[in-house]
Amino acid sequence: MTEPAPSIERLNQPVSEADCRSLAELLVDAVESGAAVSFLAPLTVERAEAWWRSLMSTADPRSVVLVARDAGGIVGTVQFHPAWAPNQPHRAEVVKLLVHRRMRRAGLGTLLMLAIEDAARSAGFGLLTLDAKRGEAAERLYRRLGWIHAGTIPRFAFDSDGTPHDAVIFYKDLTSVVSATRRAERSEPILPSRNLAETRAFYARLGFTAWFGGGPWDYEIVSRGHLVVHFFTEPALRPGENDSSCYCRVKDADQYYQQLVALNLPAEGIPRLTAPADQPWGMREFAIVDPSGNLLRVGHDLGEAYMPREP
Repeated sequence: MTEPAPSIERLNQPVSEADCRSLAELLVDAVESGAAVSFLAPLTVERAEAWWRSLMSTADPRSVVLVARDAGGIVGTVQFHPAWAPNQPHRAEVVKLLVHRRMRRAGLGTLLMLAIEDAARSAGFGLLTLDAKRGEAAERLYRRLGWIHAGTIPRFAFDSDGTPHDAVIFYKDLTSVVSATRRAERSEPILPSRNLAETRAFYARLGFTAWFGGGPWDYEIVSRGHLVVHFFTEPALRPGENDSSCYCRVKDADQYYQQLVALNLPAEGIPRLTAPADQPWGMREFAIVDPSGNLLRVGHDLGEAYMPREP
């Protein structure tokens, strides 16, 4: 039976004994897994709990700590703290994105980051900053979510085992953010998948990135730049009888097609890739059919005939 996705909520004062202990255990799990989260190994639960208590008692009243809970307790957290300087009232720092090892590669880090960005935006902050260990999963996550790399500092900190590492510094402008997940209003198609692992693998070959990459729920979102497609599981789906489709409007259909030619997909059957052609409705387009039988038409405008008009 599919487990429900963890719920994300703000951690308010006073923090319960159980939550403080759960957060301490989450921090210890991160250190034991080798994550660069300010502490060296070994870290005891008691010391971690003392750190959380100190943090919650001294944090700026405008700080926000989010936690993700499932049936087993707190499995993830992230927080932001306002800049202390009087001339930086618009800035906050995002820190301590932690996801328990049993919930990693399930999209929870993405959900936490989107939630903390929303919380900061709602609180009136226009600029967020953060740092991460260079080359790790967190760096890839931040880049995918549209954070801007400002630079790299060598030997910035130490791993939990004492090995020095470089740090990458990121920022995000919330007042004019244009990222993989926050853009102008648009529609995002929801298509069926007979097998999500198969779907992820296929769309990865097309240059898409999976947001969740597996997890306790039967759903996936993949994106490639502005192109975003959702998938739900339908195990009984027969690809040859699937009538689902969507349109992916790109800047240069021919360029994208040339990138896909190297995949050696057949021109007939399922899956398949057809060659680009000019269409009478003002588009140049080609078609992709995925292993579940979903049809994706990919095209660009030949002129202004299909360009949307301002109201």
